[in-house]
Amino acid sequence: MAPSRFLWFTFGFASTYFVVLKNLRRKCHALAYHMERDFRILEDRLSKFEESSFSVPLPIDQVEGVSGPAK
Repeated sequence: MAPSRFLWFTFGFASTYFVVLKNLRRKCHALAYHMERDFRILEDRLSKFEESSFSVPLPIDQVEGVSGPAK
């Protein structure tokens, strides 16, 4: 009777361990995927922001080293 209890206990413990391990690995991969996706979205937003800030022409008075028209 004791060996069969030990066998069932071992089987139950091992199956629970593998289920928990599988769920942890799945959550780890999901977290990595979401972090990568969020950083990619943030990087796209920053690049669009930088492109839009560089494309705005500055008035001639604000450009360094360039003097206005001669009067």
